[in-house]
Amino acid sequence: MSLQIRIIVAGFLASTAWTQTSLVGGALEGAVSDSTGGRIPGATVAAREVSTHQSREVSTNGEGIFRIQEMAPGTYEVLVSQSGFATYRHAGVTIPLGATVHLDVAMQSASLSTQVTVTAQPSPIDPAQISVSSAVDKERIEELPVESRNYLNFTLLASGVASSAQQQGGHSLTPLADSGFTFGGLRGRSNNVTIDGLDNNDEYFGASRTELSLETVQEFQVVNSGLSAETGGASGGSINVDFGDCVSPLE
Repeated sequence: MSLQIRIIVAGFLASTAWTQTSLVGGALEGAVSDSTGGRIPGATVAAREVSTHQSREVSTNGEGIFRIQEMAPGTYEVLVSQSGFATYRHAGVTIPLGATVHLDVAMQSASLSTQVTVTAQPSPIDPAQISVSSAVDKERIEELPVESRNYLNFTLLASGVASSAQQQGGHSLTPLADSGFTFGGLRGRSNNVTIDGLDNNDEYFGASRTELSLETVQEFQVVNSGLSAETGGASGGSINVDFGDCVSPLE
């Protein structure tokens, strides 16, 4: 392989790696610029999770771009600092499970201000995301009523999802041994259920192997269509469960 081809391949891998999402967390990416729009390399970007106070820190690359991967779902405070510029503080940045949040930072000269604070939530739209997904957070799991203690029943909140034990006319059928849900009318055995990124599917029936208590689930993501490599392995839908700070039952 020639040197030119190696450089092209390496550049392609570097660009595609940043578009991948995670089954065990979310990601924060963006660019840091000055007031004229010029990118700032070497700026320090620190993200602190509000509830646990755990912090992650990275630096912008030569093009002023940063990315923090494998972030636990939750609300973060983002601080951006660089010599000669006022510290930038962005409060209330929500990172959903399996999603990438984009944050563009505009820093002001230190002579104009000592700190710039922003509270607006970044746009939840990820232009690199090809999947149609819904997130069920801890608040909805704790507050919304369910008929049983099965946390997976919250999957029915997502559009295009129905119980696999129903037929036309609303008559209930004897439940089959499957995941319990149909995505877009597909078989209930065609779905994929993961816990903290680990497979939780019964290899014979497609049902969930491990039942969880509602109190142990931090958040879960329901992918209806456009499955990516991270959420693939099924012709139906994908249910990705995050255990939060608890120890995963599959470990």
